[in-house]
Amino acid sequence: MGCGTTIVTAISKGFKASGTDINRIAYLITKVKSTPIEPEYLNKKIKQLLSKLKSLNEHQIFNEKIEPLIPQKHLDRINYWFTEENKNKLGKILRVIYSESDEVIRDFFLVAFSNILKNCSMWLQKSTKPTRDLNKVPADPYDAFRKQLLKMQRGNEAFYKVVPAIVRENLDEYLNIKIGDARKQPVADETVDLIITSSPYVTSYEYADLHQLSTIWLDLTDDLK
Repeated sequence: MGCGTTIVTAISKGFKASGTDINRIAYLITKVKSTPIEPEYLNKKIKQLLSKLKSLNEHQIFNEKIEPLIPQKHLDRINYWFTEENKNKLGKILRVIYSESDEVIRDFFLVAFSNILKNCSMWLQKSTKPTRDLNKVPADPYDAFRKQLLKMQRGNEAFYKVVPAIVRENLDEYLNIKIGDARKQPVADETVDLIITSSPYVTSYEYADLHQLSTIWLDLTDDLK
Protein backbone atom coordinates (compact mmCIF):
# COMPACT_ATOMS: atom_id res chain seq x y z
CA MET A 1 0.00 0.00 0.00
CA GLY A 2 3.04 2.26 -0.10
CA CYS A 3 2.47 5.45 1.87
CA GLY A 4 -1.29 5.08 1.85
CA THR A 5 -2.67 7.42 -0.82
CA THR A 6 -5.21 4.87 -2.07
CA ILE A 7 -6.22 3.90 1.48
CA VAL A 8 -6.69 7.56 2.47
CA THR A 9 -8.77 8.27 -0.64
CA ALA A 10 -11.03 5.28 0.02
CA ILE A 11 -11.57 6.22 3.66
CA SER A 12 -12.36 9.84 2.75
CA LYS A 13 -15.06 8.63 0.33
CA GLY A 14 -16.67 6.34 2.88
CA PHE A 15 -15.41 3.04 1.43
CA LYS A 16 -13.98 0.19 3.46
CA ALA A 17 -10.27 -0.13 2.70
CA SER A 18 -7.70 -2.83 3.36
CA GLY A 19 -4.08 -3.21 2.39
CA THR A 20 -0.69 -4.65 3.17
CA ASP A 21 2.92 -3.58 2.98
CA ILE A 22 6.00 -5.52 4.00
CA ASN A 23 7.79 -2.26 4.78
CA ARG A 24 7.14 -1.20 8.39
CA ILE A 25 7.76 2.48 7.72
CA ALA A 26 5.22 2.45 4.87
CA TYR A 27 2.73 0.80 7.23
CA LEU A 28 3.33 3.42 9.94
CA ILE A 29 2.90 6.30 7.48
CA THR A 30 -0.29 4.78 6.05
CA LYS A 31 -1.68 4.19 9.54
CA VAL A 32 -1.14 7.82 10.51
CA LYS A 33 -2.38 9.30 7.23
CA SER A 34 -5.57 7.23 7.29
CA THR A 35 -6.46 7.87 10.95
CA PRO A 36 -8.40 11.14 11.31
CA ILE A 37 -7.69 12.78 14.68
CA GLU A 38 -10.08 15.26 16.25
CA PRO A 39 -8.35 18.59 15.42
CA GLU A 40 -8.70 20.29 18.81
CA TYR A 41 -7.33 17.24 20.61
CA LEU A 42 -4.39 17.00 18.22
CA ASN A 43 -3.72 20.73 18.56
CA LYS A 44 -3.58 20.36 22.35
CA LYS A 45 -1.17 17.42 22.11
CA ILE A 46 1.13 19.22 19.65
CA LYS A 47 1.23 22.31 21.84
CA GLN A 48 2.12 20.19 24.87
CA LEU A 49 4.92 18.46 22.98
CA LEU A 50 6.37 21.64 21.48
CA SER A 51 6.16 23.40 24.83
CA LYS A 52 8.10 20.58 26.44
CA LEU A 53 10.74 20.61 23.70
CA LYS A 54 11.01 24.41 23.77
CA SER A 55 11.45 24.35 27.51
CA LEU A 56 14.15 21.72 27.19
CA ASN A 57 15.91 23.70 24.50
CA GLU A 58 15.75 27.06 26.30
CA HIS A 59 17.03 25.55 29.52
CA GLN A 60 19.72 23.73 27.59
CA ILE A 61 18.36 20.35 28.51
CA PHE A 62 19.42 19.30 25.05
CA ASN A 63 22.39 18.19 27.13
CA GLU A 64 23.18 15.53 29.68
CA LYS A 65 20.01 16.00 31.76
CA ILE A 66 17.91 13.98 29.32
CA GLU A 67 19.30 10.74 28.02
CA PRO A 68 19.05 10.67 24.20
CA LEU A 69 17.15 7.68 22.86
CA ILE A 70 19.58 6.41 20.21
CA PRO A 71 19.26 2.80 18.98
CA GLN A 72 22.62 1.34 19.95
CA LYS A 73 22.56 -1.52 17.47
CA HIS A 74 22.43 1.04 14.65
CA LEU A 75 24.90 3.46 16.23
CA ASP A 76 27.52 3.07 13.49
CA ARG A 77 25.00 3.99 10.79
CA ILE A 78 23.64 6.90 12.82
CA ASN A 79 27.16 8.24 13.43
CA TYR A 80 27.83 7.92 9.69
CA TRP A 81 24.84 10.08 8.74
CA PHE A 82 24.48 12.57 11.60
CA THR A 83 26.64 15.15 13.37
CA GLU A 84 27.13 14.58 17.07
CA GLU A 85 24.97 17.61 17.91
CA ASN A 86 22.04 16.59 15.72
CA LYS A 87 22.31 12.97 16.79
CA ASN A 88 21.84 13.96 20.42
CA LYS A 89 19.05 16.46 19.67
CA LEU A 90 17.15 13.88 17.66
CA GLY A 91 17.66 11.32 20.40
CA LYS A 92 16.15 13.67 22.95
CA ILE A 93 13.20 14.52 20.72
CA LEU A 94 12.61 10.80 20.29
CA ARG A 95 12.77 10.25 24.05
CA VAL A 96 10.05 12.89 24.57
CA ILE A 97 7.91 11.40 21.78
CA TYR A 98 7.97 7.97 23.41
CA SER A 99 6.73 9.50 26.67
CA GLU A 100 3.37 10.14 24.96
CA SER A 101 0.88 7.54 26.21
CA ASP A 102 -1.71 7.89 23.42
CA GLU A 103 -0.55 5.49 20.69
CA VAL A 104 -2.38 7.35 17.90
CA ILE A 105 -0.71 10.63 18.84
CA ARG A 106 2.66 8.95 19.42
CA ASP A 107 2.54 7.42 15.93
CA PHE A 108 1.66 10.83 14.49
CA PHE A 109 4.74 12.30 16.19
CA LEU A 110 6.93 9.41 15.00
CA VAL A 111 5.96 9.99 11.37
CA ALA A 112 6.80 13.68 11.74
CA PHE A 113 10.15 12.68 13.27
CA SER A 114 10.79 10.22 10.44
CA ASN A 115 10.12 12.91 7.86
CA ILE A 116 12.81 15.32 9.13
CA LEU A 117 15.67 12.84 9.33
CA LYS A 118 17.04 13.38 5.84
CA ASN A 119 17.07 17.18 6.26
CA CYS A 120 18.83 16.85 9.60
CA SER A 121 21.47 14.46 8.28
CA MET A 122 24.45 14.59 5.93
CA TRP A 123 22.39 12.90 3.20
CA LEU A 124 22.86 14.58 -0.19
CA GLN A 125 19.56 16.43 -0.33
CA LYS A 126 18.36 15.73 -3.88
CA SER A 127 19.75 12.22 -4.10
CA THR A 128 17.62 9.09 -3.90
CA LYS A 129 20.81 7.13 -3.30
CA PRO A 130 22.51 6.96 0.11
CA THR A 131 25.20 9.57 -0.58
CA ARG A 132 26.80 11.91 1.95
CA ASP A 133 27.31 15.64 1.38
CA LEU A 134 30.14 16.64 3.68
CA ASN A 135 29.56 20.35 2.90
CA LYS A 136 25.89 20.24 3.88
CA VAL A 137 24.65 22.27 6.84
CA PRO A 138 21.98 19.99 8.34
CA ALA A 139 18.69 21.48 9.52
CA ASP A 140 18.17 22.05 13.22
CA PRO A 141 16.07 19.12 14.50
CA TYR A 142 13.81 21.21 16.74
CA ASP A 143 12.91 23.73 14.03
CA ALA A 144 12.44 21.03 11.40
CA PHE A 145 10.27 18.95 13.73
CA ARG A 146 8.06 21.90 14.67
CA LYS A 147 7.48 22.84 11.01
CA GLN A 148 6.71 19.23 10.05
CA LEU A 149 4.23 18.82 12.91
CA LEU A 150 2.35 21.95 11.88
CA LYS A 151 2.29 20.85 8.24
CA MET A 152 0.89 17.45 9.21
CA GLN A 153 -1.58 19.12 11.55
CA ARG A 154 -3.03 21.09 8.64
CA GLY A 155 -3.23 17.88 6.60
CA ASN A 156 -5.06 16.06 9.39
CA GLU A 157 -7.57 18.89 9.78
CA ALA A 158 -8.38 18.84 6.06
CA PHE A 159 -8.69 15.05 6.12
CA TYR A 160 -10.89 15.06 9.22
CA LYS A 161 -13.35 17.42 7.52
CA VAL A 162 -13.88 15.18 4.48
CA VAL A 163 -14.04 11.80 6.23
CA PRO A 164 -17.70 10.89 6.84
CA ALA A 165 -18.68 10.91 10.50
CA ILE A 166 -19.75 7.26 10.37
CA VAL A 167 -16.22 6.33 9.27
CA ARG A 168 -14.53 8.44 11.96
CA GLU A 169 -16.75 6.91 14.64
CA ASN A 170 -16.29 3.32 13.43
CA LEU A 171 -12.79 3.41 11.98
CA ASP A 172 -11.99 -0.23 12.80
CA GLU A 173 -14.86 -1.31 10.53
CA TYR A 174 -13.53 0.73 7.61
CA LEU A 175 -9.76 0.55 7.95
CA ASN A 176 -8.02 -2.82 7.71
CA ILE A 177 -4.26 -2.49 7.12
CA LYS A 178 -1.53 -4.97 7.99
CA ILE A 179 2.23 -5.44 7.84
CA GLY A 180 2.82 -8.35 5.55
CA ASP A 181 3.27 -10.08 2.22
CA ALA A 182 0.97 -8.73 -0.51
CA ARG A 183 0.05 -12.31 -1.48
CA LYS A 184 -1.85 -12.68 1.79
CA GLN A 185 -4.53 -10.03 1.99
CA PRO A 186 -6.54 -9.53 5.23
CA VAL A 187 -9.93 -9.93 3.54
CA ALA A 188 -12.17 -12.84 2.64
CA ASP A 189 -12.40 -14.09 -0.93
CA GLU A 190 -15.14 -12.61 -3.13
CA THR A 191 -15.57 -9.54 -0.89
CA VAL A 192 -13.52 -6.97 -2.80
CA ASP A 193 -14.93 -4.60 -5.43
CA LEU A 194 -11.68 -2.97 -6.55
CA ILE A 195 -8.00 -3.87 -6.26
CA ILE A 196 -5.26 -1.29 -6.84
CA THR A 197 -1.63 -2.40 -6.86
CA SER A 198 1.74 -1.05 -7.89
CA SER A 199 4.54 -3.56 -8.26
CA PRO A 200 8.05 -2.58 -7.12
CA TYR A 201 9.62 -3.81 -10.39
CA VAL A 202 13.42 -3.91 -10.57
CA THR A 203 13.94 -0.78 -8.44
CA SER A 204 12.73 -2.44 -5.26
CA TYR A 205 16.21 -2.27 -3.71
CA GLU A 206 15.92 1.54 -3.61
CA TYR A 207 13.02 1.21 -1.17
CA ALA A 208 15.36 0.15 1.61
CA ASP A 209 17.77 2.98 0.75
CA LEU A 210 15.10 5.67 0.74
CA HIS A 211 13.77 4.62 4.15
CA GLN A 212 17.17 3.80 5.64
CA LEU A 213 17.32 6.69 8.13
CA SER A 214 13.82 6.04 9.42
CA THR A 215 14.33 2.32 9.82
CA ILE A 216 17.50 2.72 11.86
CA TRP A 217 16.15 5.47 14.14
CA LEU A 218 12.80 3.80 14.76
CA ASP A 219 14.44 0.36 14.93
CA LEU A 220 12.16 -1.09 12.26
CA THR A 221 14.80 -2.84 10.19
CA ASP A 222 13.83 -6.18 8.73
CA ASP A 223 15.36 -8.63 6.33
CA LEU A 224 12.91 -8.30 3.45
CA LYS A 225 14.43 -11.00 1.25
